[in-house]
Amino acid sequence: MKYLNQFNIFIMIVIFSVTASFGQGWKILTTQEFTNIIGKKIKNNECSFKFEKGGIQKGICTSAKYGTATFIGTYSFLNNKYCRSTTTTMSNGKTRDSGYKCSTIYISGNKLKFDDYFFSFENKTTKISRNELKVAFNNLSSEVRKKIQLGLQDQGYYKSGIDGSYGKGTEKALKDYNSDALGGSDLKKSSNVAILLSKLSSLKTSEKYKVIEKEDEKKTQDEAIPNVNKSISGEWEALAEEGSAKAQYKLALMYEKGEGFLQDFVYAHMWANLSVNNGYTDAKSLRDELANKMTPSQMEKAQDLARECLKKNYQGC
Repeated sequence: MKYLNQFNIFIMIVIFSVTASFGQGWKILTTQEFTNIIGKKIKNNECSFKFEKGGIQKGICTSAKYGTATFIGTYSFLNNKYCRSTTTTMSNGKTRDSGYKCSTIYISGNKLKFDDYFFSFENKTTKISRNELKVAFNNLSSEVRKKIQLGLQDQGYYKSGIDGSYGKGTEKALKDYNSDALGGSDLKKSSNVAILLSKLSSLKTSEKYKVIEKEDEKKTQDEAIPNVNKSISGEWEALAEEGSAKAQYKLALMYEKGEGFLQDFVYAHMWANLSVNNGYTDAKSLRDELANKMTPSQMEKAQDLARECLKKNYQGC
């Protein structure tokens, strides 16, 4: 009787402790909040898995008793309820199907709880470092940007077209000139970038700049014509993949108006968002205007596409 009473007291203490800790800071994970953990690695001491897009759940569990087992299943998260069915493959090759089951998921910080299991998930956001050189260059007027490119071309640093766009060729030329003329000053500092661009903008340029300026005016007029030629959109796509903020802005405009592409606000917002990230100030108002025309699901898709495109370094977006 004495040991039984002690055991009962121990159980009550454990239950009280678990209940007390569970009651601090935990809340039901909502359907809207659930989207924030899709694609993140969720794990505890034995298992790890991911909720992937399209309703697929994949994971792996390892324990001393059962060895290693992998599982894959389908899931849905509607009306704040997590429902799933899974197929587990044991290390010996045997499989086991789990019936359809629904649970409430609770969240506290980066912790999750459902059924009798506790998990944690990665809650880090990727910080995109600011390219001071790109931002400062794109904030210059179109005329000054072209003058700098032409000056770099005259000095033998730049070999691409004079378009005022910040692509890989322009970036390399700026950095090479900085290395030779300014001793390789730290271009992460805005003060050094300002000195570099000021020096370049004061360089004397050849007479062919006036010819290029006239050609650019004609090209700008041509671009204003409805149903822009597909070859122009291809040129902007190539420059956008090189990281040109201006080209990304142009693509956003074309997708918005349906010029050269089928009208698509999602891709328009994606390119505008990337252009803003690369320092092209004109793209911000376009991005905001597009957001007012889009549904929440379209916005979510556009932001996902922008993140994926950034990871791919703009290739194949």
